[in-house]
Amino acid sequence: MTTYLLGPTSAATIVSRSATALEAEVRYAPRSRPPPVHLFPTQSGHVEVLEGELSARLGRTTRTYRAGESFDVPAGTRHTMWNASPEPTRTTWRTAPPGRSAEWLASLDAAVRAGGGVAAVALVTREFRDVLRLAGVPGVVLPLLAVVGRLRARFGVDRGR
Repeated sequence: MTTYLLGPTSAATIVSRSATALEAEVRYAPRSRPPPVHLFPTQSGHVEVLEGELSARLGRTTRTYRAGESFDVPAGTRHTMWNASPEPTRTTWRTAPPGRSAEWLASLDAAVRAGGGVAAVALVTREFRDVLRLAGVPGVVLPLLAVVGRLRARFGVDRGR
């Protein structure tokens, strides 16, 4: 099974995929920071905490879930999840319908591993806006960052050079 980096402190491994859903095991490093608030426009999610604790902001409500607890993320709900605890966290995510979630995970992983930074992630986010949308980002910002990401990729500009 392939493990996909979601960022510097979290990774997902697809454990099953069908025409109706995609399920992934997601691990969060201790004391991770929340990713940007985002939403899945057409997919709903179900998250179960297997080990540790997971903090989640769903809409305007923030709550910490512990091992054995689960919650749903309805399609279109602004949310973010992270591990604020000092111990690692392991969860399962079930996304339905799966759409292009597996392809999005692979593209995000490639951008993270390449060290492309915000511009590369913006390019992936723009390409997969049917899967994930950043919430609260002005409409013009993401396309501009995507252009920067394409230019960096075209001219082989690496982070830190």
